[in-house]
Amino acid sequence: QVATGCTRDSAFNQQQVALSVNAYYVKALNGYTFVTHLTCHFLAFEHFARSL
Repeated sequence: QVATGCTRDSAFNQQQVALSVNAYYVKALNGYTFVTHLTCHFLAFEHFARSL
């Protein structure tokens, strides 16, 4: 019975970790897409990158 109780607790904790990791990656992927798009295009020019 002790092993069953521990298994239930660990499964619940694993679900919490999985949800928080997924939320982090969604925020990282959708949060800064505009900024990475701008740096990709504007810093491609040699002289423009030096002026920054």
